[in-house]
Amino acid sequence: MTFLTPYWAILIIPLIVFFFSFKMPSSILQIIRIAILVLLIIALCRPIIETESKKGTVIVISDHSLSMPNNYKQQHQDILKEISDEMPSGYELGVISFGADYQIEQASKHKKIKIFKMKPSRNASNLNKALSVALNIIPKKKPGRILLLTDGNWTGIPPFETAAEYSNENIPIDYLHKIKPSEKDLYISSIGTPDSINPNEGFMISATVNSPFNCEANYTLLRNNTIIAKGKSQLDTGVNLLHFRDQLANPGNAIYKLKINPPGTDSIPKNNIAKQLVTVTGIKPILLFS
Repeated sequence: MTFLTPYWAILIIPLIVFFFSFKMPSSILQIIRIAILVLLIIALCRPIIETESKKGTVIVISDHSLSMPNNYKQQHQDILKEISDEMPSGYELGVISFGADYQIEQASKHKKIKIFKMKPSRNASNLNKALSVALNIIPKKKPGRILLLTDGNWTGIPPFETAAEYSNENIPIDYLHKIKPSEKDLYISSIGTPDSINPNEGFMISATVNSPFNCEANYTLLRNNTIIAKGKSQLDTGVNLLHFRDQLANPGNAIYKLKINPPGTDSIPKNNIAKQLVTVTGIKPILLFS
């Protein structure tokens, strides 16, 4: 047991003086008064009883993919060392390294770990799989917490559904965002369309493309995997706007995908693709068999 405000215990001295100065007429009343005064002082000191159930597990997930900064490993090891040194006794620490695959450096144990020994493939960033494995490592019905060391880029299955499972289990995810500085990354920062339109209503598709240098880039715009626009655009250094026009006749949804192919090698090619959903309002045709 510990006390949040133990300084209130100093009241014992004046209460002892009060007790001997003003005695109660009977011993029973004396005992009741003593009990009340003791409980009052204990309540003022705000006692806390620590139980073993409050001690949980921390899982550190380290991104080793090629998109990470050059000095990422040393930074991650410094963070891991600090966690190991500062973690109170009774808590458990797990460590997972991931890239295209995942490797468990240490499952949930009381043992401290300060360096990364595993070497996962760096050719991709399978964040979803790493999160799934971490969720299985945390003991059931015990508190847990995730520390994610990543640049935010991922490949393969999106991690959003797995992250939602953490929310259902009341397991928070903390993250330390590390971005690799890149001078040669051309990317689509946004693509905009109306959320919904009427049948046969013309509308604009606007895309914002950030280019690190002046270049001529190839673009392809698809609607439901069908190419509707293709060509070349002269991009200036900085922000560039691309505009397209389309029209949809039938009620339903249409998925637009814009691809930009810059000349030469792009450091993060997956951010050269952007998607947007457009809904056409109206009553869908129904084929009735009788």
